[in-house]
Amino acid sequence: MVSIKNLQQANEVLGTFIGSAEKRYTLNRMTRLMKYLGNPQNSFKSVHVAGTSGKTSTSYYVASLLQAAGYKVGLTVSPHITGPNERVQINLVPLEESQFCVLLTEFIDTVDESGIKPSYFELLIAFAFWSFRKLDVDYAVIEVGLGGLLDSTNVIEREDKICVITDIGLDHTDILGKTIEEITPQKAGIIHQHNTVFMNRQSDIVDNIVKEKCREVNAKLNIIEETDLGLPLPSFQNRNFGLAKATVDSILDSNKRPLPSSDQVTLASQVLIPARMEIFNIDGKKVIVDGSHNPQKIGSLVEAIRREFSGTNVSIMASFGKNKLPSVQDSLKILNEISDDIILTKFNYEQDDIRVAMVDNDLAAIARKAGFSKVTVNHDAEMAFNNLLKKPSELCLIVGSFYLASQVRPLILARS
Repeated sequence: MVSIKNLQQANEVLGTFIGSAEKRYTLNRMTRLMKYLGNPQNSFKSVHVAGTSGKTSTSYYVASLLQAAGYKVGLTVSPHITGPNERVQINLVPLEESQFCVLLTEFIDTVDESGIKPSYFELLIAFAFWSFRKLDVDYAVIEVGLGGLLDSTNVIEREDKICVITDIGLDHTDILGKTIEEITPQKAGIIHQHNTVFMNRQSDIVDNIVKEKCREVNAKLNIIEETDLGLPLPSFQNRNFGLAKATVDSILDSNKRPLPSSDQVTLASQVLIPARMEIFNIDGKKVIVDGSHNPQKIGSLVEAIRREFSGTNVSIMASFGKNKLPSVQDSLKILNEISDDIILTKFNYEQDDIRVAMVDNDLAAIARKAGFSKVTVNHDAEMAFNNLLKKPSELCLIVGSFYLASQVRPLILARS
């Protein structure tokens, strides 16, 4: 039996699940665990969110709008930025530390009794499903971890599940495929019999693959044409929020509930989304923390920074995982459009699986090829952050990995 008293102990216990399970991109183990737990994932209505870019933001927006409509809403996202209790949120508030620890202790004891040995991600997704049933949510918003078809979240069997597909691009190509034609069916794999599906209009390739999947399983597809809602959000977040609003408006219409007022919509759009163009003020500088880690996401971020901070001098601090090697030069070329000054570092953070940062000296060579003329290497992330703040630039950007954001964000909170 385990005994977890605080989040530090929770991290220590959860850490024993990193790399403990056989690596398999399959639902077999998760399906067995869900059956042992009594299939909690089917005990509440859910909104299942897949895609390459915007999954987390769209999940937060859906949860915020559902809460504004009066529902009790569960939310699970990954990776977490501040603490593992972010994986189980009720009405956009992570479970309070003592409650999280009590529930996690009970849950891990139950899993141990099953004889099933889940991965870190499987354990926390199962824990979120189990907790949402125990806490009696009306809706749960479930963010996919990787892909969709074989992701651990893809065990929900209810026909009334709502599926949301955010913008699809190239990422995790070593697992999901090297082309949009290969990746899109993985994302669309969350769509089951008679589900209802929402997505913004994308390329013809993406649209047609999703349409075909919906035909196969008799799902209802709603393709949303992007509209300007007049909200004070970056353009890419306006797109995500518009998708979330169309989804929730349809849910409320089906349930014969009134739509949120314009004031409620505006308030819902301002929900705090950690490490998604999150802006801090430190010693007269603006510091942006964003977990963008592929060219599609970084391109949207750079466009937003250009619009909101036109003419502002920018210095960058970045780290990328080794798995981003195929795309990192393209990502750095895009970042070079707003700055010629970059500090490269390494993150030291483990969750979901053992994640390894790219060797910063190797990354420095790639940065120079991408066009950066001022390239500094600081092996320690805290030292890199302190040096970033010493730069004369008015705007400091920390980017490249959610694991880097997780490591640096506490340093920022201590100073802002």
